[in-house]
Amino acid sequence: MNPLESMGYRIRFYLTKPLPYGIIGYDKKWRKMKIDKITPMHTKDWYLKWVSTIILLVGIILTANNVYPYNLYVNVVALFGWIIVSIMWNDRALIVINVVGFTIYLNGIISYFV
Repeated sequence: MNPLESMGYRIRFYLTKPLPYGIIGYDKKWRKMKIDKITPMHTKDWYLKWVSTIILLVGIILTANNVYPYNLYVNVVALFGWIIVSIMWNDRALIVINVVGFTIYLNGIISYFV
């Protein structure tokens, strides 16, 4: 399997111009490569990703308007959703950034009550 295919890309080759009469095969000068991204839609992770993104945007709006501590609660819920998505995708970078953000917001909630 091609490395791009393992990341969810579809690779297609197509002719850039018609082949001259009598040529059965073609070489690289007669073809072009097109790479399409194939994103699975309407799966569990797709729904969770978009719901968490919308909740996170609401949390950002609350933070910008200084609605404290409700912004912390909303952002914790959104980041928890993104942690689940990143675990489903097995994406370590997303896991790290969302766990760190979740921990920082959780620290803010704890310090609000202490």
